[in-house]
Amino acid sequence: MLLNRTLPLTPVLLIAAGLTWMACPQAGADEPKPKPENTISIQFGEPVPPQKFEHSPKFWIADVTDRSGNPQPLLVMKERGGLFLDKQPTAIVKQAIEQSLKAANLLAADQASADLVLRVYLFHFGLAAGSGLDFFGKVEFSTMVKNIKTGESQEVKAVGTSIAKGAMRKKSRKKNVKRILKRPCMMPRGIFCAERN
Repeated sequence: MLLNRTLPLTPVLLIAAGLTWMACPQAGADEPKPKPENTISIQFGEPVPPQKFEHSPKFWIADVTDRSGNPQPLLVMKERGGLFLDKQPTAIVKQAIEQSLKAANLLAADQASADLVLRVYLFHFGLAAGSGLDFFGKVEFSTMVKNIKTGESQEVKAVGTSIAKGAMRKKSRKKNVKRILKRPCMMPRGIFCAERN
């Protein structure tokens, strides 16, 4: 008698298991891997002009630390085969800040000759969640600025965003994502900045 009651449940359980398997992404699905056709290289244009000072201090960037918790920091877009950066976001941020300071003659030759030492903590670099119709680039970091003479430190937070149109074709998608990640707006000056093309 018990056997007769469990047999009708078996097809129901099999159907439920099948529907669950179809609804969930397959465990064997391949993760995107970096290849030349889905990797972008960020080349900066005009450096972000830093704030002007009456007596210009010299800055030194001690280090840039990734605090995003992102297990794949080079992957900026997972969908449709993925898009990758050719170098770590920490290296890109450091290069952009150094380039801006150097262009304004505010970068010290070394830490010993600096007035202010910067320790940058990167919380987000890449694409942010959006509507799917546009690409939203976002950089978020905080910087501990230490005055070498007084020993005092102060935290400065910064967020930068950039917006570009979405794209259906892989080549256009790669070009638009590259464009928003290299805009000067992405390297913030301590204020929110947005632009649309």
